[in-house]
Amino acid sequence: MSEGISKVLGLIKNLFKYHKLKMFLVWVSALVFLVILFPYSDLADFTTAQVSKMTQNQVFLSFDDMSIGLVPTPSVDLEKVQVETAQVSGLKVGSLSIAPSIAALLSFKKGVSVNAKGLLKGNLDLTYKEGDAVKGKGKDKFKEQLIDASFEKVNLAEIEKLVALPVKLKGSATGELEVNIDPTFFTQPDGTTEINVKNFVMPAGSINMNGLPVEIPEIMFKEVKLKGRLAGSSFVLQEGLLGKPTDEINGKLKGKMTIKLSRRGPRVVPNFGSYNININLNISKQKESELYFLALLEDQFKQKTNKGIRVLMGVSGAKMSKFGPPPKMKPIQAF
Repeated sequence: MSEGISKVLGLIKNLFKYHKLKMFLVWVSALVFLVILFPYSDLADFTTAQVSKMTQNQVFLSFDDMSIGLVPTPSVDLEKVQVETAQVSGLKVGSLSIAPSIAALLSFKKGVSVNAKGLLKGNLDLTYKEGDAVKGKGKDKFKEQLIDASFEKVNLAEIEKLVALPVKLKGSATGELEVNIDPTFFTQPDGTTEINVKNFVMPAGSINMNGLPVEIPEIMFKEVKLKGRLAGSSFVLQEGLLGKPTDEINGKLKGKMTIKLSRRGPRVVPNFGSYNININLNISKQKESELYFLALLEDQFKQKTNKGIRVLMGVSGAKMSKFGPPPKMKPIQAF
């Protein structure tokens, strides 16, 4: 038996010694075939069927073309991607690149990096990494999910494809998000976010104020900056800048609200609780005349300025819902 092994080893040694060029050409040819000549586009129907099967017909994924990328890391690249789910309809992505996360591989954990161009008419870079085990309900333990994402030039009008909004917002959003998630939501997420919106527009509509519908004109901000932290079941708005000094409405927001996430099947449902928000707004005379509800505010919440008025007040309540109790208001100092 040892003689047979010696012959095999000798054969392998001779191959590398006398046929280096031939073996190199074989490997290069195989690589060229796999990367360039292999008809990946023929896998589209197969991939669509497998994704549908693996998600129990919850996700339908389709694309026009598939290829393999090598630089800077090996990746699977898809072109003209479309996703359909029970909650999302007609979500399109110009190109989607999926690659293993180098940081996750170095720590011997699962991870993936995703680059999506043309998502909501913007771009997204997302890295997912498996974290440490966390305690779930009962004695079960689950791996924490670490998500680091950045996005640019996302069209706010397209967000309604992902989530139902009470109004159709407009603007271009750029920002970052870092969050640690327990997939069972037994432990609430922890993370930070920073968002910058250019040319923000909220169309005219109505809001509920002490049980009365109040008409609101179109509101525009050249820029909106939001910076916050999610910890436990609380979201703290550390910084909120609305508009620039030349805007008809501009000012600041700070506050805190309770938000608890729970899983219902494949869906993640937010439950909004108590809130406490401080408002510091400068409003031009022209916009003041359009905001009729300002006449309902007590004088202790308003200050006259050369350009119009300044609104300074704290708003708090037990539950952020149009069906909840009316908010409480109090005068505050400028911040």
